[in-house]
Amino acid sequence: MIVIVFFIITYVFFFTLLIIGFFLLLNKKYTTSTEFKSPSISIIVSLRNEYNRINSLLKSLDEQSIDLNNIELIFVDDHSNDDSFNKLNSWASTSKFKAKVVSLNDNLKGKKNAIIHGISLSKSDYILSFDADISFNSKFLSTVSTFLSKEKDFYILPVVENSKGNVFSIIESYMLSLVTMGSAKLKFPLLSNGAAMLFKRSCFNELNPFDNNQHVSSGDDIFILQSFKNNNKSFDLISPTDAFLFTEPSKSYGQYINRAIRWSGKMKFSDLHLTKLAGLLVLFTNYIAIGLLITFLFMPSLNILLLMLSKFFIDFLGLLFMVNVYGNISLLAYSPLMLLFYPFHLLILFAMSFFNLQKSWKGRPLIEK
Repeated sequence: MIVIVFFIITYVFFFTLLIIGFFLLLNKKYTTSTEFKSPSISIIVSLRNEYNRINSLLKSLDEQSIDLNNIELIFVDDHSNDDSFNKLNSWASTSKFKAKVVSLNDNLKGKKNAIIHGISLSKSDYILSFDADISFNSKFLSTVSTFLSKEKDFYILPVVENSKGNVFSIIESYMLSLVTMGSAKLKFPLLSNGAAMLFKRSCFNELNPFDNNQHVSSGDDIFILQSFKNNNKSFDLISPTDAFLFTEPSKSYGQYINRAIRWSGKMKFSDLHLTKLAGLLVLFTNYIAIGLLITFLFMPSLNILLLMLSKFFIDFLGLLFMVNVYGNISLLAYSPLMLLFYPFHLLILFAMSFFNLQKSWKGRPLIEK
């Protein structure tokens, strides 16, 4: 029982810290000099077979209210076979952006190589790496440009999933944003979202963060964060009260669990030890919650009830806080089900990962031999 109490208390303390960090971020006041000249930005969009999912991004880009003289846009197609390349060329021909659409060479493949190729073609001070399925409001780029006056090496951006998919996936994205932004504000960044990353081009070229992990098809976000942290590069973050992005959620539970397997797989090759420790804390605490629930059903006890309620309360409080910032209040109606379901989801994830049941992503092996 002492071990169980230790895990529950540590879990509650950890998420309390994250909520405090997120709260401090929301109350952060930011100003910039009127004489500030914004650094140039290259937007790199790496994509593979995104013909049906890229419309929201193109619409968001069309709606931007910013002087585009310092911004270039590069789409890097990773051997799509769904006409994404032609669709982007058609859009670029009438776009107000300085846009180019290029393809990876036949001997190269994968998102990491697409990012590297896009950066090699860029000429700007900063790289803003996007997935193809994101969206944002009309002031997003102008807000990001303003934040660059601090001239940090890496900026962590707030990203959550929109409301058009699996509700459990969406709730998880809100909680991951709490972990990402809350920990970064407290100066121990645990995660970065690969859907949108902002960093200095010179730092990327200096560090070459994908040098030793090309055999892992996923994980660009983890390996860039790891490289910048390990080399003591400077970090900052953009508050979601100023700007945030939406990305597409999983549409089904099958997609949700397969994505989770892919995410857990890439962490095996990371040396973000604090991130791994936090993941183990979440994992074991949720497994403990399953044991407590089963025990309570057969041997009701006030102590067991209090332990379960402590865990569920901090989870609900975190989600409530995120909903207040990002919207989609309807998620709260699903929170009791999510709180009961999530520990079993992690158990399913562990079993599928153990037996290596998912071996590919976008038609390619997750791990190249």
